[in-house]
Amino acid sequence: MASNLSWTAYGVITGHANLWLPSLLLTTSAAWMLIMINRDLRKDGSSTGLPRTYALPIIVGAVTVMVAVTVGPLAFSAAVFVPAAISQLMQLRSLLTEPDISAVSSVFLAMGVLCQLLWFSWGTLAHDLSNELVAGSLILLSGANLACYLLRRLGLLRPARIDSLAGTEYAVVPVRVDDQRRHPTA
Repeated sequence: MASNLSWTAYGVITGHANLWLPSLLLTTSAAWMLIMINRDLRKDGSSTGLPRTYALPIIVGAVTVMVAVTVGPLAFSAAVFVPAAISQLMQLRSLLTEPDISAVSSVFLAMGVLCQLLWFSWGTLAHDLSNELVAGSLILLSGANLACYLLRRLGLLRPARIDSLAGTEYAVVPVRVDDQRRHPTA
């Protein structure tokens, strides 16, 4: 939602209706999804409430818009890329580690890649540096999500293998302690 809010405002600032209108629709969709998630969390008692749910996306959106207005399109690109990249990387982590990905939509992932390709193409044709930088980078991340999903569905990639590689920072390595020297030995 933060990214969509940012692009909506950026589209209004730059006068590109083709940028702000779809971003506004996506912002509305994201807001509705947060309402549904919050409602589900309320059922099991873990909801933090709507104001708290919306606070971070609204703050991030406002900060990125301020960056666009005060610093310029390059800084805006960096600011708007961070939340988008975080969401893509979180999705990638889930695709790599979750045992069941049956609820993930291949169509949604493919549309994500296609949308980034279209935004990149438009940014190139319109000479919009922010679109070129952000969409160009997100093509790689959304493409990685789609590739990971396809590999998982084809059975060529399994979460157990990935967990053992990705979780090395949590791995416990057996070590013998030499009682006389009181330090670990391999």
